[in-house]
Amino acid sequence: MHSEDFAGTGVVWSRTTINIAVGDHVPPYTVAYIDLDNGPRMLAHVAGENVDVGARVRLVGLTPGGDPCVEEVHR
Repeated sequence: MHSEDFAGTGVVWSRTTINIAVGDHVPPYTVAYIDLDNGPRMLAHVAGENVDVGARVRLVGLTPGGDPCVEEVHR
């Protein structure tokens, strides 16, 4: 195995809002599958407001638990 670099931007393929506590995550919170511009599909938490399927997003960092976090790119 070796590391790869991928774009920090992509498009929302699907999303859901979770309304039950899972681990340390406090509900409600939204997760989305993101099709990265030059790479794979990844699961990420959504920062801020919900995003629609097809929305452009960018990686903004990691959650305290180390999960990727994205936010919508506003034009």
